[in-house]
Amino acid sequence: MRNLIFFISVVFLAPIVRSQDKSELSVEFNVNQTHYNMKSMNYYTDLAYVLGPQWYGTDRKKIENGLDYNLHVKYQIHDFIGIGMFANYQFSSIRRPMRYVYTDPEYPFDSDPIVFEGTNYVEVNAISFGFSSSLYLNQLFHLDESSSKFLKNLQCSITLMGGLGLSNMFDGFKIYKWSDEVMTQYKSTDFHGKTELNIGYRFGKTIFTDAGFKVGYQFFKTSALKNYTGYNMYPDNDGKRTVHLDFSGLYYGIYLKIGK
Repeated sequence: MRNLIFFISVVFLAPIVRSQDKSELSVEFNVNQTHYNMKSMNYYTDLAYVLGPQWYGTDRKKIENGLDYNLHVKYQIHDFIGIGMFANYQFSSIRRPMRYVYTDPEYPFDSDPIVFEGTNYVEVNAISFGFSSSLYLNQLFHLDESSSKFLKNLQCSITLMGGLGLSNMFDGFKIYKWSDEVMTQYKSTDFHGKTELNIGYRFGKTIFTDAGFKVGYQFFKTSALKNYTGYNMYPDNDGKRTVHLDFSGLYYGIYLKIGK
């Protein structure tokens, strides 16, 4: 997905360069560090909970943060208003050791325990597409007309985004010397919304290239995860409590924009 976003951005660069006289079209690429709220998923993937207290993990990692890659194509329809489309890919993963000690329940003191060791792998990711609207504060407050070079080149905007998010969870394990890695996939499709503040500086002269940082919040909580057959994931096997992903949280990152 990261290679796809890069390819699409390159495809858009040619018309943007040709449209610089009007300076209406732009492409923005940015990378964010995102904080998640994965309590439901982390509780389910706790080995002691799922497989019983006899399973021990020396590494109690949880998924709490992730990386977020964005491609944003914008068209400025007014001096301080823009609309656009965005594509987003985010992911996070953990791999931790697991250990199981088996003792014959009929002869717990007369038999040697059997030790099984392996690894547990958990990954969450999501691909999102949608539309956006931007308010360019530097244009609204006429900073571009300032006699100060710094204020004239300062870029500041607020952006709202909304679209469809396709999320996945992969949960797998491997027992050394006993099995290959076994992986189960769960999916969900839900609304993905974001709001962010962008602050940057225009340093380009020909292509009007901006660079800066952004901070924002995304709302992206999935419904019940389903496997490939369409059945909900029930960690308790009682058909009552389901598991969901929650990518919602604050994020911050850097961006590079080519175009106005």
